[in-house]
Amino acid sequence: MHRITSVSFLEVTDIPENYGKHNVNIGGKYGNLTCISCPIYENNTYVAYFKCDCGNIKKINVYSVLKGNTKSCSCLFTKANNLSRHKLYSVFSNMKDRCYNKKCHAYMDYGGRGVTVCDEWMGNFLSFYDWSIKNGYTDSLTLDRIDVNGNYEPSNCRWATWKMQQNNKRNSKYLRYKGITKTMSEWSRELKIPTSTINNRLLKGYSDEEALYKPVRKQNRGKVYSFKGESHTLVEWSKILDIKRNTLYLRLYNNWTTEEAFTGIKNGVKY
Repeated sequence: MHRITSVSFLEVTDIPENYGKHNVNIGGKYGNLTCISCPIYENNTYVAYFKCDCGNIKKINVYSVLKGNTKSCSCLFTKANNLSRHKLYSVFSNMKDRCYNKKCHAYMDYGGRGVTVCDEWMGNFLSFYDWSIKNGYTDSLTLDRIDVNGNYEPSNCRWATWKMQQNNKRNSKYLRYKGITKTMSEWSRELKIPTSTINNRLLKGYSDEEALYKPVRKQNRGKVYSFKGESHTLVEWSKILDIKRNTLYLRLYNNWTTEEAFTGIKNGVKY
């Protein structure tokens, strides 16, 4: 049997045959392991001494290290097992499901579009966990891809607030107003105009400026409308005609006459 004489001083009695097939370099880094000896042939396989980042020194199968199957003295496994109940583990699992599980409800928007998880994270929860902690993770933030068409990888991910993520969707509509470009949601909050109102204006052919500049007409719930000799508020007419109040309001808002709004007939067409 080939033996090493001293792990601490990296001395070996001799170099084993077929060493090249199991070439780990003394001082080489393999995951969390640093090789501190040449391999020795033992029990029909090659092993070597490695020092783990946690400080532990252990004799480990060289083939397993070179294949990437063993990356620590087992402390990583213990740490990962202890963190399996952490909220980040659910985030990690859901991220992979979106990209690879065809039964996941969100698969078509992620894996179905070619979005993948990088090799660094795919099989290594601890790598994802460490990146998250170093990059500002808190329970109140969500995992967000900076480029919504890019993959899940450190250079394209961040921990963002819900509002940040909503503004970074593929279907986000950007509008330019007074030389400034923001999403429709951001303009809606800033100008206090409902997004539905802005969207309706755009559908009518309004420019960005027109859609955002025109103030919202306040609804006068006490206003009385006369029709067929009777006068009632819009709410009352809604109950009498069995038409939703909002439907009546939108017709009037779009410059329908009272008769057109209440009968649903405009230009000879029944709506």
